[in-house]
Amino acid sequence: MAHNELAGGRWFPLASGRRALLGPTGDVAFLSELEVRALQPQALKLDALSTERIAELYAKHFLREAESDGMARLFEARVRARNETLDSGVSLHIIVPTLQCEHTCRYCQVSRAAVGDGFSMTREQVELAVDAVFQSTAPVLTVEFQGGDPLLRFDLVKLAIERIALRSIQEGRKVQFVVASTLHQLNEEMCAFFLAHSVSLSTSLDGPAHLHNRNRPTPTRDAYERTIAGIELARRTVAKYREEMNIPSSYMRKRMKERRATWL
Repeated sequence: MAHNELAGGRWFPLASGRRALLGPTGDVAFLSELEVRALQPQALKLDALSTERIAELYAKHFLREAESDGMARLFEARVRARNETLDSGVSLHIIVPTLQCEHTCRYCQVSRAAVGDGFSMTREQVELAVDAVFQSTAPVLTVEFQGGDPLLRFDLVKLAIERIALRSIQEGRKVQFVVASTLHQLNEEMCAFFLAHSVSLSTSLDGPAHLHNRNRPTPTRDAYERTIAGIELARRTVAKYREEMNIPSSYMRKRMKERRATWL
């Protein structure tokens, strides 16, 4: 039978009478006094814990098999990942230029209007957001624009990307841009700009048309069709660029594979 050990952590009492156990990986478990007594390092009593609780403690690396090299390596990898931001700086930055959106998804918190005051950043606030991005010491930065639908304020997205691209050159940083959007507002001007700045577009479909349109209603009831149209426009833009530059499709696939690998 494998010998189990407690990986360590810090205990914090809660007003409810329970205790929070914070582990080296950054995971937290909320335990009753009975469970706390069962987890004393010198006398582990796992038979006093439920199967679900034991599974949770293993998954969060509070418990591990002392003889398992694989679990030890996984634990060390989780700790390194947690400390990576402290060592090299924050690499992922999310900018929300607007909360406006044409959809009326019930689960979403954003404004259900495509226009209006008080739901978007000002140009001055965009400039401040750019300054905040470069407070990070990370050598590679990923800047993702979310919303709302950021393409409803393409002017702000464009401003931020131009400022960040210029500053990244001045500071010798690598930067990757992602725009998460329904693509309903996407047009040829935007596609040309995104292509010029190597911006990745991110979108999603809930399933076939009837399901997507039900989950993401718009006044025109054609959310699925408009997203598909946006995807096709983006693909045509890339294909046209590849043709004009005489770039073989195999090279483009290789480039995309390399870009995906850097994000994993």
